Amino acid sequence: MKIKFVCLNLWQGGNLMDEILDFLKREDADIVLMQEVYNGHEPFWERKFRSMDVLREALGYPYEHFAPAFLERTEFGKVEQGNAILSKLSLIEAASTPGDVPYGEREDKPEYYERTPRNLQRVAVEVEGRTLQVFNTQGVWGKDGDDNERRLMMAQSIVDAIKPFDFVVLAGDFNVQEKTKTIAMIEEHLVNVFKNDHRSTSFNMKHKTNPGFATAVVDMIFASPSLRALEHRQCDDNVSDHLALTVTLEYKPIFMFELPDLPFAKDELAPWTSAETFDFHHGKHHAGYVQKLNAAVLGNEFEGRSLEEVIAGSRDRNPKVFNLAAQHFNHSFFWNCLSATSQSPSGDLAVTIDRDFGSFEEFKIQFTDVATTHFGSGWVWLTRGADGKLAVKGFHDAQTPAQTDETPLLTLDVWEHAYYIDHRNNRVAFIEGFWDHVNWEFVGLQF
Repeated sequence: MKIKFVCLNLWQGGNLMDEILDFLKREDADIVLMQEVYNGHEPFWERKFRSMDVLREALGYPYEHFAPAFLERTEFGKVEQGNAILSKLSLIEAASTPGDVPYGEREDKPEYYERTPRNLQRVAVEVEGRTLQVFNTQGVWGKDGDDNERRLMMAQSIVDAIKPFDFVVLAGDFNVQEKTKTIAMIEEHLVNVFKNDHRSTSFNMKHKTNPGFATAVVDMIFASPSLRALEHRQCDDNVSDHLALTVTLEYKPIFMFELPDLPFAKDELAPWTSAETFDFHHGKHHAGYVQKLNAAVLGNEFEGRSLEEVIAGSRDRNPKVFNLAAQHFNHSFFWNCLSATSQSPSGDLAVTIDRDFGSFEEFKIQFTDVATTHFGSGWVWLTRGADGKLAVKGFHDAQTPAQTDETPLLTLDVWEHAYYIDHRNNRVAFIEGFWDHVNWEFVGLQF
């Protein structure tokens, strides 16, 4: 399902209300997220102070939510201002969270701006059987767009709000520059849709006299990695002192993990390892790990992350995901360690093996001994430590040097399914034949 969003700061409730209405009718978005929206109802008030009533009547969106942030004192009375969302999709939940300055009164004067109350608005909509959480906000105002204590607190509160959910859109006028720690904190969890657009400003300079606004990017849209931006643009339409943002998002599971092809023909390593073994080991065991890994990361914090990031992030928190990710890494590495032709180490690698083991033959003896005596299932690795020294280590089950600060160079799978078809329970014969099929060229590249 494709969903089109528009994000727009209305500029004091809609100083250009006619232009706003024409623009929103043309865009015909599924969900509209707005800031600086007034919710007055007196018919004699200026239209911008009756933003919600005017938008409702002119646009006819079936679902809406207004989240008041403060009560504005004006010459004709008091009126609430805040964030608002219009939607064609049914809202199954709506809420708002206040910022560090609680709901209260203020006047539209510069001395009030820095302590203006803000909030984070949230609505939930149903999308193809999944609940999409849509967040809308206007950030802490300041005389510049740099990080400060309150803006960093704002970012942390946003992160705390979005973390429980795995299907999220966040948009608004954040009142802070894009290249700040504040925004980087959010980018650790969501994709910044406009990040690579190299925008110089998100303000409409027709209505700004301070040249600093010409280099200020404060309006942004973020989305979960599983939401793909099919198209997005910053609009030049003269509808506000901010430029409107539009994006069309589509939900597509990110199956970023794929079963790699074997770097040799399945029958090239026979009789040491037969095509039948590779049919099972690569075509079923490894393929099964990849399939289950993609299912395990779908719709959570690991979706869209690199394999190394998944291994590091799941190691102490999600054993199921870790085991699947680590086994995908281990097997992918193992295939590349194999060759149909006999090779020998060369160059700096050969020199370092001699230095750390005494000789290549002594290295083979140590590696063979660890592989032979390794109890149960697992892997044997040649690694290089942070100090540059080589070591032979056994790792049980799915454990992997990818979870450590060591550099993996060479591995041998000593799980029984790696050799049982061809060697039954004779692991020693499997290990002896391994030395005729090591891809030392690949190992040297890792070194």
